[in-house]
Amino acid sequence: MIKTHNQGGKLSNENKVNIGDNIIKDIDKLISRIINKDIPSRSNLNNNHTLKSMDFFMGADICVIGNKKDIKSQDFGWKSYDYLLTAHPYEISWILCEIRDIYDKNNYYDEFIKYPLYGKFTYLYMKYSKKHRTFETVKRNDHKIESWFKWLDHTTTHRPWLLEKIILLDVFKDMFYSFDNVLPDEEFQNKDLLDKCYLTDSHIGAET
Repeated sequence: MIKTHNQGGKLSNENKVNIGDNIIKDIDKLISRIINKDIPSRSNLNNNHTLKSMDFFMGADICVIGNKKDIKSQDFGWKSYDYLLTAHPYEISWILCEIRDIYDKNNYYDEFIKYPLYGKFTYLYMKYSKKHRTFETVKRNDHKIESWFKWLDHTTTHRPWLLEKIILLDVFKDMFYSFDNVLPDEEFQNKDLLDKCYLTDSHIGAET
């Protein structure tokens, strides 16, 4: 349920500290589940869960897809979506739902925060997906590049969640544990984040 009180307004210093600390505690727990891939199957989700009524996450102008063929040539009616293309669409969708629920649980989720929250996640996912699938991760010499290709091929084939964890840990680091985070602080107003444009392409993700 979206909270409607104090939309985009400043919080008291005490509330900012408490909400921020509580969000971090919940994010810590979520990261632990991601590391261990403790992600419930769709059949084990609560009947009211978002992913019981849709294949993958779609909201706040973000649409998670697992195949380029799922990119629509036309908008959904009056809405226009940015696509997050991933090899793990269900897991990423579940993580996005968890982030939403963490913010909602801590009374810090409304129409002012959800767009920059999901926008930043998508931007960072794109950024780190490309980084960890390109030569940026190795020094430019033939031996390392050859070894890197072998590692990437083996990891993608046999340990795909390992590569996904590397990407997601970087995403979470920037979103929640860096200076430019999406947590309340002394000067923060939810609506201020709307001025930041994180999305750069309508087809977003590692496989584009």
